Amino acid sequence: LKHIKLLEEQIEDSKELEPIVVFYDGESYWLADGFHRYAAHKNQDKEAIACFIHQGTRREAVLYSVGANADHKPALPRSREDKRRAVMTLLQDPEWGKWSDREIAERCKVHHNT
Repeated sequence: LKHIKLLEEQIEDSKELEPIVVFYDGESYWLADGFHRYAAHKNQDKEAIACFIHQGTRREAVLYSVGANADHKPALPRSREDKRRAVMTLLQDPEWGKWSDREIAERCKVHHNT
């Protein structure tokens, strides 16, 4: 909540935030990266938000999201729990759970020992 509040303050100060990332499957938009930025815009009653739109399914958005924020400097750094949750998301999936530990680690942008 502190991070969302900080982002809200930046919006109030007219600071442009990094665009969120969504996937569009032809019917629905699936948020893949930028959950805090989205919440801050929503809390500020903003009707529009900058975003990158990729063609893809909800599943592709989930796969993208497990590695999100690994390289973002302005974003809230991922905690150990965030990394663990990303790995567990892939391990618990019937398809992705069959991948090697190195493939899962690469997708989640963590060390393969994780």
